Amino acid sequence: MTKKRASSYRHLDKSNVLSLLKAIEQMYNLCQDVLNTYTQTSLMLSLAIESQMLVLKLRVMRERWHYHLPFKEACKVNFGDWSRKAKDMASSFADAEQEDMEPISEYCPSKHFLLDLYCLLPEVTTAEGYTPYYKETVMNRFIINQEQIRKQITERWTSYYKQRFSDHVASEIESSRSISLQPLSKGHETIRKACHDILTELSDELSALNDLREPEIQRDQFARLADRVFAESDYDGRKARMSAKQDVNAWKNKTPKHLKEKSREGEIETSINIINNDLKHGSKLADYIGEELDIKDNSAGVGQFLHHVRADIPVDELNDLIEQLYRIRLFREDKEQEEARNATQPDVAPAPTHSQPEPPTSGQQPQRPVLPYFFKTDFAENPVAVSAFYDLLHHIGPYISSRESDNPYRQWKWSHLRVAWGKAGLINKDTPKQHFAEFIHDVFPNVTVSSVIRSLQRYHETDIGFDRIANDIVKAFEEEA
Repeated sequence: MTKKRASSYRHLDKSNVLSLLKAIEQMYNLCQDVLNTYTQTSLMLSLAIESQMLVLKLRVMRERWHYHLPFKEACKVNFGDWSRKAKDMASSFADAEQEDMEPISEYCPSKHFLLDLYCLLPEVTTAEGYTPYYKETVMNRFIINQEQIRKQITERWTSYYKQRFSDHVASEIESSRSISLQPLSKGHETIRKACHDILTELSDELSALNDLREPEIQRDQFARLADRVFAESDYDGRKARMSAKQDVNAWKNKTPKHLKEKSREGEIETSINIINNDLKHGSKLADYIGEELDIKDNSAGVGQFLHHVRADIPVDELNDLIEQLYRIRLFREDKEQEEARNATQPDVAPAPTHSQPEPPTSGQQPQRPVLPYFFKTDFAENPVAVSAFYDLLHHIGPYISSRESDNPYRQWKWSHLRVAWGKAGLINKDTPKQHFAEFIHDVFPNVTVSSVIRSLQRYHETDIGFDRIANDIVKAFEEEA
C-alpha cells in the first residue's frame, strides 16, 4: 500500500512580487503621513529605489514568461489593479501646474503637537523675556496665547514652519549623533520627479504583465512547465519520485511472483483512487491525461493541468500528487518490463553475406514524424535535409537499442546522439531529455520513452570517450547532410 510523505516545503522568503508591491504602497502612504521633510525625502528616495528594483525585475520576468510559464510565481497578484494603484501613486508626485492632478497633500499637525515644537525653536527660546506659553496659569490669557501661536504657525506652516521644525530636528541629530542629513535637504524636487517617473514605469510593466494573464500557450510550453515543476526543488518532485521508487522496490521484494500481477493492479488502482478521491484537485487531472493517469508521453497534458490549478493547489497536495503519479508509472514500467522478458523471441535470421550486417528488426516500422519544436528551423524546413536525416536515423537507430554481437555501432547511445545533434546544429543544445526521448519513441515505436531516458541518465557527457563518440556521430550526420 502507498504511504503519505511529510513535505519539507517552507515559504522560503517574502521577497515576492506581491510583498514588494505592498511595501511600496506602505512607503507611499508613509510619505504622506510623516511630518519631518527629511523623513519624507528619505522615504521618497526609498520608494524610488525599491520601485526601480521591481521595475527591472519585472522586465526580465515578463520576458522569461514567454519561454517558461509561471507556476506559483505571482499567481496571487492582480496586475491590473496594481497597475492602476501605481499610476495613482505616480500622479500624486506630479507637478500640479503641468498635470491636472493634486500633489501629495500638505497637512498641519494637531494643536499641542504644533505648540510643543514651537517651544523648541531657537529663535523663540532665545527671545528676550521668553517664557513658555504653558507656564501661564490664568486660563483666559493661556487660551488667548495658545490660539495666537497656533494661528501664526498654521498660516505659515507650508511656507516656513514645517521646514523650520525639520531643520531643527536635523541639526540636533547632526550635533549629537555625528550623522549628516544635509544631502536630504537638497534634491527634494528631483527625488519627487523620480518617484513620478519610476512609478509610471512600474504601472506600465504591471499593465504589460496583466496582458499576459491568458496568453495563447503552445503544447511545448505546457510540457516544459510539467518537466520543471517535477524537477524543481521548490516542489520536492525528485524526493517524491525517490519515495515512490522505494515504495515500488519494497513491493517487488516482498510480493510472491504468482501474486505480482494482481497485486500490481491493486497498487495502481490505490494510487488512482487517492488522486481522484483524496486530493482536492486530483480529480481534474483525468480530463487532461486520461483516466489511466499515466504520465508517460503526457507531459503537455500534465503541464496544462498544472497551469490550470497553479493558483489554488497547495504545495503539500502537489507533493502527494507527484508521488502517486510516479507510483503509477513505475508499476506500469514494471509490468512492461515483465511482458518484454516473457515475450517469445523471434527466430534469428541467417547472417547476411555482405560485410555490414542488416539492422535488427523490431516488428514495427520506423516513422517519420514532423520534427518537433527543438529542431532548428533552417534544418526542419529543408525537406531534402530532413529526408536524408531520417534515412540515416532509421539505419543506425535499431543498432543503438540492440545488443547483438555484430553491432557496428555498439558504443553509440541515445545520450551521444542527443549531444551530437546539438553540436551539429540540428537541435537546441538545451533540449529537455524528456522531449528528446519522446521524439525517439515517435520514430521507433518499439523503443519506450523510459528506456531512452534511462540511457540518457546512464551515460554522461563527462564519461571518458563520450566526446569522441559524439563527434563520430556528428561527422556521420554532416556527411549525409
